Amino acid sequence: MGSDRNTPADSSWIDALVAWAERCKITIPQDGDHLRKLTILDISECAIAYLPEAIGNLTSLTMLFLQGNQLTELPLEIGRLTNLTVLNLRRNKLRELPETIGDLTSLTELWLGGNQLTDLPPTISKLARLQQLGLRDNNFTKLPSAIGKLENLTTLNLCGNGLTADDLPIELQTMVTDGLLNVDWISWSSSTTLSSTHSF
Repeated sequence: MGSDRNTPADSSWIDALVAWAERCKITIPQDGDHLRKLTILDISECAIAYLPEAIGNLTSLTMLFLQGNQLTELPLEIGRLTNLTVLNLRRNKLRELPETIGDLTSLTELWLGGNQLTDLPPTISKLARLQQLGLRDNNFTKLPSAIGKLENLTTLNLCGNGLTADDLPIELQTMVTDGLLNVDWISWSSSTTLSSTHSF
């Protein structure tokens, strides 16, 4: 016999998510059908300090906006949101990303500016569709070689980090030389400055 979609065990994540939303004073759908079908969730500027594990059950999400909160970490379950194409985490307090970020293989845009990141997990290399990566205003002193495997990357923002052009993995240096990677939005802390008017 097939399982009942409305069993208590199946709905427990819904109760957990709704309870979290009420504590954080944010508005989300209250019923399972709408939550399961939710494709865009914007809970930016809500002073959220954490995400519940149940967020990983919103598997229809294609866009998730979490900028301007107080997040210090992400749950491993974020990696279950495999339909995400846009993930905005700007202006939080993230110090690291979970390895499961690499499971978000549909991502085309990942915005991480204004956090406290010093490195990225090696699994970032699995984001083969990623086109735009915003890393401005973090604490990077070097870039992981893994981002050199992001062959579809067209925009990379590194403003506000202690980096120079030589810190790019050789693969990305080649993409810049070949005109495949947009350097107009990158400011280097070196004698050669490419100014940016964007804040991704």
